[in-house]
Amino acid sequence: EGKYEEVVIPKAPAEIRDLRDTLRQTAERLGEQISDLTRERATLSAVLSQMTDGVLIADQGGKVQLLNRAAERLFHIKEKNAMGRSIVEVMRHHQLVDLWSETREGDPKSITLEIGSDHKFLQVIGIPLGADLPGSIMILLQDLTMVHRMDMIRRDFISNVSHELRTPLTNITGFAIALRESWRTFDPAEVDEFL
Repeated sequence: EGKYEEVVIPKAPAEIRDLRDTLRQTAERLGEQISDLTRERATLSAVLSQMTDGVLIADQGGKVQLLNRAAERLFHIKEKNAMGRSIVEVMRHHQLVDLWSETREGDPKSITLEIGSDHKFLQVIGIPLGADLPGSIMILLQDLTMVHRMDMIRRDFISNVSHELRTPLTNITGFAIALRESWRTFDPAEVDEFL
């Protein structure tokens, strides 16, 4: 039951007591390792759940092994429902599946795409996990929707500003050309008005 420290053998021969002590030491080491792994897993889980970027890890066969909260929101699926299912079922987007497939060939790949009815713009990076998890691929999903919208607002603003400046600049240019080419033919009052 894994409760080696509770083993009490009264009046046991020396060999049995030595075995008991060795088992107790082994149990303590195992307990420490289990605590370390539990703490490490909790840390990893906390980091993944707080990330704003989506993370999906799929094994060699394309079965989902990990899905963080950000990816749950992007794909509208809970981790418990995604675990063990194929990435085709979870991601439901052919370009993402193609990225996963191409990444399996060994090199990281990256694409930018728009998905969903809410028009999310994503930077998606497929990363082979190599020696750490042979055959597994991590799909990192960065939501660039706000950046894309801000860029569109910036472009619209620049377009509007340039349009609004073009009309008065055209008038100024026309008067400047008229003055440059034939200012002597104008009445001094007209020259002052043009200036």
